[in-house]
Amino acid sequence: AEHYRSHHKTAPPIPFFVDFCVCDKNADRAAENADRHVRRYLLSLMHHYEMMGDHFADVQGYEEYGEGAKAMQTAGLEAVADDYLASQTWGTPQQILDKIHARREILGAYDILLVTRFAGLPYNVLERTMKTFASEVMPELRSWGGPETIAA
Repeated sequence: AEHYRSHHKTAPPIPFFVDFCVCDKNADRAAENADRHVRRYLLSLMHHYEMMGDHFADVQGYEEYGEGAKAMQTAGLEAVADDYLASQTWGTPQQILDKIHARREILGAYDILLVTRFAGLPYNVLERTMKTFASEVMPELRSWGGPETIAA
């Protein structure tokens, strides 16, 4: 933080996350939709950018991508997809609140942008996600206060 302040003359901004979100009062339906569509997104990304390939290792400036590809090759695509899915913001309103709270306990205040339409997610699931999040999650998040709710 001090290094940032010395160069920018202000406090560093809080972390900013972009997560895929499926919010549903039905836990099984939330899990099914998140699993299907978050995985679909990840697999399309992995395929398009050949994220598990060896080609990054030899490209100047992309060495860290090469290291990431090696780690993903070692873990395997299924484990990578499982971890990616687990890191996203999905579930029942309470599960989502618990996930946001747990992350906040570790990192402190942070901003979050939730992507609610991705990888062929049907419109009715999008609508249910947005309405349920707005009516059941957002009021609780606002009550927590802090920088992460100012823009909401």
